[in-house]
Amino acid sequence: MAITDDDLFNTGKGNAWKTTTEFRTTEIQAKPVNVVYKLSSIESIHFKEDASFRQMIKSKLATELARQIIDNNLGYFTHAYSHMDNNMIVRGRCFLLPNDQIVFLVGLKGNDK
Repeated sequence: MAITDDDLFNTGKGNAWKTTTEFRTTEIQAKPVNVVYKLSSIESIHFKEDASFRQMIKSKLATELARQIIDNNLGYFTHAYSHMDNNMIVRGRCFLLPNDQIVFLVGLKGNDK
């Protein structure tokens, strides 16, 4: 539905602005990166009781995730020369979401409407 000037400036109805939102399903191509660290029974006890041990395990997992991102070319890296101080600026970027924002959209091909 297109929005016309009449829709935008029709104040006679008491509703000066009309908006329409249209949703379209789209295929998303993404590659999940998973790493696993298997804990022994003793390590499992430490994991439940020791916050610093949990932090150490999380750091190991994060290091492995970073390696997987680099190895699978899932990051974006750029560099530029800074003429102000004669240094090279190198940047890295990848797109991540917190757990509470991850939503898997599942659809069947041919059901687009």
